[in-house]
Amino acid sequence: MKTIFSIALFLLVFQMQGQKKKTKSMINTKYLIGTWELVQAANGDGISISQTWEFNGVDVKMYGYPQIQQKGRYTVKKDSADILILHLYGQEGDWRPADKELKLQIDRTKGIMTMGGSMEFKKKQD
Repeated sequence: MKTIFSIALFLLVFQMQGQKKKTKSMINTKYLIGTWELVQAANGDGISISQTWEFNGVDVKMYGYPQIQQKGRYTVKKDSADILILHLYGQEGDWRPADKELKLQIDRTKGIMTMGGSMEFKKKQD
């Protein structure tokens, strides 16, 4: 009887740990959904840069100035406390149509997503 109880307890704890990881992952993935905007002031050449990314859970769109646009689909390949790695596929637009991997660093307290290690995007409030 003790053995059965021990096995049942082990399975319950193991299942709860898996749900905890899923829940955290779902929170990061859901947090990404929405519109993220980058606006940089004019650089030394007087050129302003803007870029907007829209994620809806399946589809992604990117557009900005100087004129650039891209759309396609994505899946979350890796989701940790503050890093998301996305697999972009089915891409159409100004990039080559090849699949891409995109690494994002998320700071939920500041509402900032960093892409490419330096470009900071602010989450637009809906």
